[in-house]
Amino acid sequence: MRYFTIPCLLSGLILSCTGPTKVEEATLSLREDSLKVLSLGRTAEWAINHNSMDTVIADYLQTQDAFFVINGYRMDGFDKINEAFQKDRKGLKIHLTDDKVIIHPNSAIHLASFDQIVITPEGDTIPSKGVWTSFYQKINGTWKLLGVHESLHKAESAQ
Repeated sequence: MRYFTIPCLLSGLILSCTGPTKVEEATLSLREDSLKVLSLGRTAEWAINHNSMDTVIADYLQTQDAFFVINGYRMDGFDKINEAFQKDRKGLKIHLTDDKVIIHPNSAIHLASFDQIVITPEGDTIPSKGVWTSFYQKINGTWKLLGVHESLHKAESAQ
């Protein structure tokens, strides 16, 4: 038994020292991609709160394929999205309350719940809650935002 155990232990040690397997490499790559997409979503949160709309749209795919949907209203094309973000997103404060990423080698979905406060030009605040779903595509090794779905509803405290 001792003669069998030592070679098995040695072969296991040798195999474990040869580096990660293809499955381990793929899992590590997906984990890194998942963290990157999560970071992109959290960067968008920071940018909204600091009124940096150029940062918000920086990762958007700059083509007609890009889309943004908010409460059923859909905007198609990067130029329309950019124009809307530059005009309509000022006075907005957002806080992600829960988020996660569903990852695939060349696509990802960032799901998030959030609380937000809209500050009107008159200084009034309108609280709401919502969810967003961001769709990413990996193009030439870089994650680009293809589209966003956002649904809002009144905050429970505002009802």
